[in-house]
Amino acid sequence: MKPTDPNATRVERTEPATAEERGLRTFHRDAEKAIMDRITENYGDKIAPERLAWERNHPASLETRKEFERAYQSRLGEKPPESVVGFYDPIERHAHVRIERNDDIPGTIAHEHLHGLTNPEANHKLPSNVIEGAVENYARKLIEHEPQPGDLAAYEREVRAVRAVEANGGTDAVERAVFKGDTEGLQRAVDDALRDRRSRV
Repeated sequence: MKPTDPNATRVERTEPATAEERGLRTFHRDAEKAIMDRITENYGDKIAPERLAWERNHPASLETRKEFERAYQSRLGEKPPESVVGFYDPIERHAHVRIERNDDIPGTIAHEHLHGLTNPEANHKLPSNVIEGAVENYARKLIEHEPQPGDLAAYEREVRAVRAVEANGGTDAVERAVFKGDTEGLQRAVDDALRDRRSRV
C-alpha cells in the first residue's frame, strides 16, 4: 500500500490497555519473536542483513480496532475496509496488526514483516498481486497453517499462482525476486509454468 501523506506520524495509544489486551499482546509478542527466528532460518541468506536487523528490532504494533483504524487513516487517508487486519508502512518501515476480530494474528504478523523484508526493487518490478501471493505463501509456511474450508483466506488466488511457479522448479526464483529484487529468474520460471499448463490443456 502506498501512503498518501508522507508527513503523517505514528498514532500513539490513548486508552489504557485491559488485562486481557496486555495478555494477548504478550502472547503474540512471543509468537512474533519465534516468527522472526523462522524467517532468519528459512530466508536469512537471501535478505539484506540491514533489513532483517531492522524488522527484528522494530516489532509490529499490535493494535485494538480503534488504534488500527487511526493508524491506517493517518497513513493512508481513509478508513480501512473491515477485512483489512494489517498493513505495512513503508515510510516508517513499521508493521501494524489489528488484534481485535482477527482470526490469524500470527499469520498477519508474519505477512506484514515479510512486506518489510521485501526488496524495494521487487516492489518496483513486480505486480502487487505477485508480491502479495509470495508474502502470504511464505507467511503460511512460517506459521505452518493453511486456511481450512470455510475460512476467509487472504490472497488465495495469488498464493495458488505462486505455488504453481514453485511446483515447476521456481522456488529459488521467487525467493530471489522477492528478497533480492532479481526478477529475471522469476520471469523464466513463470514462462515455464505457463508452458507446462498449456501442454496439459
